[in-house]
Amino acid sequence: MKKSNLLRELLAEIAKSNKKYIKDVRICGLIASLEFYQDKHKDFANNVYKTSLDKGLVLRKSFDGLGPSLILKPPLIVSVAEINRAMKLLSESIHTVIETVQ
Repeated sequence: MKKSNLLRELLAEIAKSNKKYIKDVRICGLIASLEFYQDKHKDFANNVYKTSLDKGLVLRKSFDGLGPSLILKPPLIVSVAEINRAMKLLSESIHTVIETVQ
């Protein structure tokens, strides 16, 4: 399986299981963006960003454009295992923040 397809599938699973918080997923090759709802949960994306950093996952924040987004830009030499680990950390970070919101 191509790494970009794996990333797309894993992000789709994360978005589907967190559709109350994630508005959209965009992906082009290995560059991916998760857009969050901004009106429902203030600072949700920023809290996911901070939690991800604490867990060792480096993302980029974007609060311009359509809505608050987190962008994943792994190196082209990223392995399948590293993609799986990154998506696990992202999912854990989202769930950690959800627990604090509720």
